[in-house]
Formats: sequence, structure tokens, C-alpha cells
Amino acid sequence: MTNKFMRTIRELSDVELDVWESRLRTELSKIRTVGKSGGLVRYNANFRNLRRNIARILTVRNERRETD
Repeated sequence: MTNKFMRTIRELSDVELDVWESRLRTELSKIRTVGKSGGLVRYNANFRNLRRNIARILTVRNERRETD
């Protein structure tokens, strides 16, 4: 999963990365809201994956900055 996701985001343009990141951050915000209001525990695993995917996107963005 991780390698497949990394290959996918490496192929995206900078604009597409921005769109993906904003969508993931929006979803993360929704999950945080559900958790604060006493929501379901099953969102914890999704919460962790969202944070990791955002970090992966930021890593790719930083790698591109270093090579430019």
C-alpha cells in the first residue's frame, strides 16, 4: 500500500499535490471533530493513516524543492 501510494503521489503535479493535501486535511479535521464530540473509536486507525499520508505528501514536496 505504501509503495503504491508513494508511486502515485510522486507522479502528481504540484497543483494536484495541493489538492490531495487539502482534501486529506479536511477529512482529518472532520475526524477530529467527531472524536472531540465523543464519536466512534474506529476513526482512530483512519486518523493515523490520514496523518501519515499528509506527511508523505509533504515529504515528496520537500524532495522536489531540494532537487530544484
